[in-house]
Amino acid sequence: SKRYEKEGIVILGDVQYEDEDRWLVNCLFRKHDYGYVIYDLEKVASHPACDYKGPLEGKIRKKVRVYHRFPREQVSILVIPQYPYSGQPKTDLEADWASFSETYLVSEGYNEAADN
Repeated sequence: SKRYEKEGIVILGDVQYEDEDRWLVNCLFRKHDYGYVIYDLEKVASHPACDYKGPLEGKIRKKVRVYHRFPREQVSILVIPQYPYSGQPKTDLEADWASFSETYLVSEGYNEAADN
């Protein structure tokens, strides 16, 4: 959501992605790809904008939707300060937002052409 863009803080973390050996199934039926984002909760807690009241220790590893299908280290992770477990890879969120924008623009352009 755009809330990440407006409120999100940036910390560094890793993205794990392992492409399965089912390449034919993935190519023919791929809808969404998932990987794991891994980041240190103490980095979130030490950020000046973080106002979370509970204890934040250790690392979190959670499954997220990814657009860039390869493993990455030390990349920007966007986290909503009130929700320290909300981390998402920044480049994947930007790709997601761009996919909505392109769809809207293509549809909008098509409607204008039909009206003329």
